[in-house]
Amino acid sequence: MIPAGQTLSFATYFNSFSLGKWRKYSTLSALRLRVVTQGDFVLGVHHVRQEGEDLRDALLSTHAAASAVPVPHDFPLPLDADDGLLYFTVTAAEEDVLFFTGEYYTPQAATQNVTLAVNICTYRRETFVAHNIHLLIEELLDNDNAPLHGHLQIFIADNGQSVDETSIAHAAVHVFPNRNLGGAGGFGRGMLEILDQRETLGITHILMMDDDVVLDPQVLVRTYCFLCYLKPEYAHAFLGGAMLSLQERFTQVEAADYYDEVRHHPIKPRYDLRELTHVLDNEREEPINYFSWWYCCMPAGVLRADNLPLPIFIKRDDIEYGLRNGTQFITINGIGVWHEEFALKRSSFLEYYYLRNMCILNALHRPKFGTAALLYFLLRALLRSLAEFRYAEAQLKLAAVEDFCKGVDWLMAQDAEKLHSAVMAAAYAKVPLAEEEIRYIRARVLTDDEEESTAGRVGRTLLLNGWFLLAKRQIVVVPAVKPARRLFFRAKYVVNYEETTQTAFATKRRLFSLLRVLARLGAFCLHSLPRAARVAQEYRSRAAELTSRAYWEQHLYQPGEADDSNKKPLTYGFYQQ
Repeated sequence: MIPAGQTLSFATYFNSFSLGKWRKYSTLSALRLRVVTQGDFVLGVHHVRQEGEDLRDALLSTHAAASAVPVPHDFPLPLDADDGLLYFTVTAAEEDVLFFTGEYYTPQAATQNVTLAVNICTYRRETFVAHNIHLLIEELLDNDNAPLHGHLQIFIADNGQSVDETSIAHAAVHVFPNRNLGGAGGFGRGMLEILDQRETLGITHILMMDDDVVLDPQVLVRTYCFLCYLKPEYAHAFLGGAMLSLQERFTQVEAADYYDEVRHHPIKPRYDLRELTHVLDNEREEPINYFSWWYCCMPAGVLRADNLPLPIFIKRDDIEYGLRNGTQFITINGIGVWHEEFALKRSSFLEYYYLRNMCILNALHRPKFGTAALLYFLLRALLRSLAEFRYAEAQLKLAAVEDFCKGVDWLMAQDAEKLHSAVMAAAYAKVPLAEEEIRYIRARVLTDDEEESTAGRVGRTLLLNGWFLLAKRQIVVVPAVKPARRLFFRAKYVVNYEETTQTAFATKRRLFSLLRVLARLGAFCLHSLPRAARVAQEYRSRAAELTSRAYWEQHLYQPGEADDSNKKPLTYGFYQQ
């Protein structure tokens, strides 16, 4: 309800129209607005754009309309501006106005025939999956009036083999029980199934989507409609969805990503989408070289039997696939999903995959990232773990680079499930806390609110964060996620508390554990590091083996035994504190 004399504005992330993006990427030649209202009102059509640091908001036209009952009203919208957003306002006249719904639409026929295949990899996220699939069935698959009706297929790789297929049974929903081969294995399985049915079902695009997103089905409709009018010169483009915070729904965690040689850099992070300036800044294009697979739409032509993901279990598989296949990347306001923020949790076992897979990724796509750079980054990573007394994580990091240096044959011979179990066992296990423990710990969590002086930081660094001094604090409590190093200064025992999950794990300053890490580092530098350059070249020359259907079917879905030369496992005993 819009009270008399007041105005409702649709200048928002989901309700505005990305005029600049549609003008650039689509064949759209006519645009109209349809709203369903009751009462007397004036509709204003606005065009807003960024000019320097200011917003230029122009009222393009006004239209008066009235009705005693809910009826649709139709208005033309201009397409002659090259950038910015279109939006509209509804101003109630002398009485209250009821606004029911609205849509941007075009009378122009679609210029592309599109059928979308959603590829979901899931591992024991039955509640999320069932909720999203029921939504898609109700609003799209079984809705004759939905634009996507008859143009949507859903493929689910069930890594946990726990999805109740009967609860989501539908002709367009395909569920495949799968071994727990991580995100790469699950998404790869879905790709293989889509590849087999692509021609039969007329699939033109593949949407990679996480199993634990909160989804508005209309986001898929927007994706479909945008693809239906895509210009031929952008037929190979990837279309990505922003990650919106599940904890703070109006926050855009990131719109897209850019990977350099070490880490990914989020594009347009921490945007408050209640602010029109941030929504407009989303329209500004920046360099992007991959989309994460919480929502990444690719043309089906990318999918080939010789172009599957790298079998690296989890982490950076989406980065590698984007670097390998992406040439054009498009983002657009209103296409995004809500997802739990990664930065709110910490899982020690991920340190192994982050580092090992970074080495593989750089070997394939960043050949200038050589042995010296690898050693430098490893030392930085180890110093952080040692400063935080997280010796198990330091051992995982060393295992990661050691395993990279074992080469392609070692990776191909691994049973991914068994390897993952070993990595998990070597990592810190987060312990659930009782209510009284949570209250006790919360009151003692140290924060890093005060800025550290340069002299203090240099002195602390020279003293190896207090390692050259006796411990003077018996127990400290720090955040488990990205704690400041100085919180550990001269501490003996540390409780690492994770507020999001209300769990904790404990670490202790131990000289023997430190020496064991340093000894393993020395052994790595002597025996494994000299092989790094040769191994990187081997990955480049044999990459096709790892991404082929033949390899996936033989080694991942029908796991075999490695020969004797490759049966040297990770040195699991060295992980333990």
